[in-house]
Amino acid sequence: MTWWLNSVELVFIVASCGACFGGFVALTCSNMRMSRCKKIKVCCGCAECERENLSESEYEKELENQHEIEHTLNQNSQQQGEV
Repeated sequence: MTWWLNSVELVFIVASCGACFGGFVALTCSNMRMSRCKKIKVCCGCAECERENLSESEYEKELENQHEIEHTLNQNSQQQGEV
């Protein structure tokens, strides 16, 4: 009985699976770093998160930052439209 994949195909499949797994781990870690979760259970809890709620002052700061970002984006799009 012979193996149904040659060495090039086997390396390609292993590399593709490794790249997908690495991308998933990188995406998960970057999202976890940006979250406000205190306690994160990924495998056994299937992405369980205990989240801290924002205080009123933190919420206002987030809104101000969002408005500044939107204002900046609007100015940039208007400047590009004029050019």
